[in-house]
Amino acid sequence: MQSVYLDNNATTPVAPEAVAAIHDCLEHTFGNPSSLHRPGVQADGVLGDARRSLAEQFGVPARDLYFCSGATEANNTVISGVAHAYHARGRHIVTTAVEHPSVIEPLRRLEEEGFTVTYLSPDPVKGLSVEQVRAALRADTILVSIMQVNNETGAVFPVADIARMVKSHCKTAVVHSDGVQGFGKLASPAGALDAYSSSAHKIHGPKGAGALYLRHGVRCRPLLVGGGHETGLRAGTENVPGIAGFAAAAAAAGGKREQDYSRIAAMRSQLVRAVESTGRAVMLSPPDAIATTLAMAFPPIPGEVMVNALSEAGVAVSTGSACAASRNKRSHVLEALGFEQRVIDSSVRFSLSRLNTAAEVESVGEVLAATLKRLRPVAERVLR
Repeated sequence: MQSVYLDNNATTPVAPEAVAAIHDCLEHTFGNPSSLHRPGVQADGVLGDARRSLAEQFGVPARDLYFCSGATEANNTVISGVAHAYHARGRHIVTTAVEHPSVIEPLRRLEEEGFTVTYLSPDPVKGLSVEQVRAALRADTILVSIMQVNNETGAVFPVADIARMVKSHCKTAVVHSDGVQGFGKLASPAGALDAYSSSAHKIHGPKGAGALYLRHGVRCRPLLVGGGHETGLRAGTENVPGIAGFAAAAAAAGGKREQDYSRIAAMRSQLVRAVESTGRAVMLSPPDAIATTLAMAFPPIPGEVMVNALSEAGVAVSTGSACAASRNKRSHVLEALGFEQRVIDSSVRFSLSRLNTAAEVESVGEVLAATLKRLRPVAERVLR
């Protein structure tokens, strides 16, 4: 069979529209967008067009959109920057225990500085409720940061409803969402939030480009200083080709988002049926997970063994977050959700995109069935 790529939550193939935009910039728009001569003005014009186009996809004013290297930088910027800008008001932050490391780790640093963080644990089936967040709010809460879609299980959190609740109970708290796995796939909740992060390479754009929406008037201490770029929020010459590719990829995704989502949902259901026909699989994704993500476990087969076996057969999947997998760490997400260690150790994540096809998914089902038939007896003998 031809190779099939089902690790789109880690990164996506670059869409033709993005490739064309990047190539055009590399060939014709080499100027520094901060320069005043014609090449600089041309580059600045590309940035302006991209900002307006992306802002339309975000559903926010273009003036409130800032370019950066990706969502890791965006998350670090808003979490550290907001905490330090508002620390005189309070030092309490609310988040979940299933956030991406680019949210968890800057929060750990803030704890070392004396901030207090409440980590909420979503229910593995019902997810995170607005009431859970409301109960965690305090008079000194200055920031609420909750992801839109979990990158490992596909759980969708009601961040717009959470934001409206926070504003009615704790008006001065800033509400942020890591929107990496939701942007371009679901309707953007950014308009209800104070801050929203995204990354180009998760929606068929290039690596190295991202955007942070920050509502006008929200204070945020810059993470990178030394140039005054992006109206002072992020120093460093903008990645013009990457940003142009990001805007092109977002426009392509947004143009037929609902149609693509329905097709992806059908492919996911097709994959679920194929997995369930093999027997003894454990569903890790909740019933209402985003259509692009399917997390399963196949105990007693170790997840790494399954990933390697499928890779040899031409199918690219993962054991969870690429950031955690590269360090051979157990999933903090699945641990927080309360799954048994034997299930966590055998977890595999399939993640689809609009570029996948039903024929690909059908072939993956066949490969998966054959792989499980071969590996299960071996794993059971080893663990006997």
